[in-house]
Amino acid sequence: MSIFITHYRPVARLRQLIELKHAHFPVGKAVRSGLSVCLAFALGLLSGYVLEGVFICIAALCFSAGEASNISYRAMFKNTVIASLIGGLGAFAGVLVGLPWLVVIIIMAMLAFFCSIISNYGMPYSVGTMIALVMASVIVGMPIEGMGWKLYLCFQLGTVFYLLLLGCQALLDSHAPERLLLSEHIKNWPIMHT
Repeated sequence: MSIFITHYRPVARLRQLIELKHAHFPVGKAVRSGLSVCLAFALGLLSGYVLEGVFICIAALCFSAGEASNISYRAMFKNTVIASLIGGLGAFAGVLVGLPWLVVIIIMAMLAFFCSIISNYGMPYSVGTMIALVMASVIVGMPIEGMGWKLYLCFQLGTVFYLLLLGCQALLDSHAPERLLLSEHIKNWPIMHT
C-alpha cells in the first residue's frame, strides 16, 4: 500500500515557486538596438530630415523587436534580409491616402489576408509581413503621397545600418554559436585523429 502513496512536501514546493532565478539580459542586443534607433533618429533630427530618420528608425526597431534568440548570426542576417525586402513594401501604401476610408479598409483587410498566407512559409516571412502591415497602417494615416520609393529606400538603409551593427556584434561576441562549435571541434581534433 505504501507504493501508491506519494510524499507531498508543500514547503519545498512553495520554496521552489518563490525562489528568484536571475534572468539573462542580452547586453549586446540592447546596446545594438539602442544605438541603431537613437543614432538614426538623431542624425535625421540634426539634418532636418525627420521623416526619413523615423523610417530608418522603424527598420531598426522592427528588427530589434522581431529578432529570434538562440540562432546563429548567419541565420539572423538571412532572416533580416528576407524580412526587410518584404517589410519595406509597406512603404508603398501611400497610394491609398487619397481614397475613401471604406476602400482603404477593404484593401488593408485584403492585404492582411494575403500577408497571413505568406507568413506561413517561415519566420522571416512572418516578420516581414508583420512589418509591412505595421508600415502600411502607419503610412495610410500620414498625409504623404508619392514618397513610396523614398521611404522604401530609407527603410532599407535602416536595415543596412542594423546589419552593420549586427556584424560588429558578431565579430566581438565570443559566445556566438559558430565560435563555440568551432572551438569544440578544434579541441576534439587531436582525439578524433589519433
